[in-house]
Amino acid sequence: MLSLRNISKSFGGVKAVSDVSLEIEKGDVLGLIGPNGAGKSTLINLISGLLAPDNGAIYLSGKNITSRKSYERARLGLARTFQNLRIYPNLTVGQNIEVAEISSQYSERKETKNLDEIIHVFDLSDKADLASDELSYGHLRRLEIVRALALNPLVLLLDEPAAGMNENETQELSNSLRWVQENNSCAIIVIDHDLKFIMGVCDKITVMNMGEVIASGKPNEISNDARVKEAYIGH
Repeated sequence: MLSLRNISKSFGGVKAVSDVSLEIEKGDVLGLIGPNGAGKSTLINLISGLLAPDNGAIYLSGKNITSRKSYERARLGLARTFQNLRIYPNLTVGQNIEVAEISSQYSERKETKNLDEIIHVFDLSDKADLASDELSYGHLRRLEIVRALALNPLVLLLDEPAAGMNENETQELSNSLRWVQENNSCAIIVIDHDLKFIMGVCDKITVMNMGEVIASGKPNEISNDARVKEAYIGH
């Protein structure tokens, strides 16, 4: 579904991402973890088109999208959320979702058939008429994910979706993402610092440190990897 081949990005003399390659298949949930400054968010920005790589290539469903603009990538099937919420505060919950639905009309993907069910799974069905700034922080996070899913993406990029959530909210989010995995055709890439959340929701995990991939594997393999312990988890 998504393939990165030898992607690199430098800012001045600092290599934020160095020769990173990874692949994610349809239905996969891939966790991307690492300490602060590891290059995770830079990599997501490179995938979504907010940044251009210095070297390497990005393929979405077999198409080379390396030189495509971010809105073109969205139309081809890339959707994302951000660390800092980007909700329209003056619109209702329903109107926020409707904006995404309208945007999906320009997509090469067909409209989302089960959007009402997605809204229900993320606990927003009874909140459509609320002003978005009346939502709790956890529901604002869910709203941003629902808006991204309304674009019917091939690949969904989630940048710290559980940030600021309590344990119950995080578990509910995990359950909702598992539902998405089972009922939608998209692949999901998740960045988060909550290792319990990552280990519970992801099938595979890629670990970055100092701009490089230092380990990839299943959650139990990653938690027992000596390089990961040294760089991130701690002995």
